[in-house]
Amino acid sequence: MNNEDLKYEEEITKSKMIAITVISVIVVLCIIILSLFFSIKKASKNISKKNYYFIDVNNDNREKIISLIKDVNGKYCESIYKIDYHKNFSSGVSYHVYCKDEKDLYFGNDNDYKDILNNYIYENGEIEVK
Repeated sequence: MNNEDLKYEEEITKSKMIAITVISVIVVLCIIILSLFFSIKKASKNISKKNYYFIDVNNDNREKIISLIKDVNGKYCESIYKIDYHKNFSSGVSYHVYCKDEKDLYFGNDNDYKDILNNYIYENGEIEVK
């Protein structure tokens, strides 16, 4: 082998090493991008979930809950069997009144710090993540 053949072999070896390096970098970048994508996707699902506080309405607490709904100027129905609320982004509370015989009712209260209805549900009810 002469010098030209050695230089040619060295160039081929260098080219192969560069190609392997470039392919390795591309594969690593793809893996990083995919892992970031799935991490952000999972985090966005968790961020969009809200805590809903609810209480089942029964004969023991029916009168108390209806009087608290009246105190916050809310809507209620005689066939109420459940009520839940969630806190809004900035302030306030949104309520959902579940009715057996009528259409469900919704109302809100902007003064959640003065709201004794949500305090009652929070203390006596349960939490559900939706």
